[in-house]
Amino acid sequence: MLDDIRKKMEAGIGSLSKQGPDELGAAVLGKAREAAEQLSGLAAGMVEWSAAARERLSGDVRDLVARCVDDMGLVTHKELDALGKRVTRLEKAAAARGSGAAAGGTATRKAATSKAASAKSASARRSSTRSMRESSGR
Repeated sequence: MLDDIRKKMEAGIGSLSKQGPDELGAAVLGKAREAAEQLSGLAAGMVEWSAAARERLSGDVRDLVARCVDDMGLVTHKELDALGKRVTRLEKAAAARGSGAAAGGTATRKAATSKAASAKSASARRSSTRSMRESSGR
C-alpha cells in the first residue's frame, strides 16, 4: 500500500517538469486526492479488522474464563440465581408444611394435656380411695 503511494508521488513529481504551473497544481491535487482515498480505504479496513479482532479476542477471553471457572468448580451467576430460587421455593414449602403441622401440633398438645390431666385426676381419686379404705380399716 505504501509502495503504491510512493509510486504515485514519484509519478506526480516526474510530471512536474513536463507541465505548466496550473497543470502541475491540478496534477498534484489529483494525486493527493488519490492518496487520501487510498489512506481512507486503508483506515476503514483497519477499523473493520480491529473490530473483528476485538470480537474474536473477547470471545476467546470469555471462553477461557468459563473453562477456568468450570475447572475450579465455581458456580456461575446464573447457577447461583437458580439455586436461590430453589431455596426460596423450598423455604415456602417448609413454612406451609410447618404452619399445617403447627396447627395439628397444637391440637395434639391440647389432647395430650387433657389426657394427662384426666390421668392425674383418676390417679388422685384412686389414691384418695385407698387412703379412705386404709383409714377405715378395710
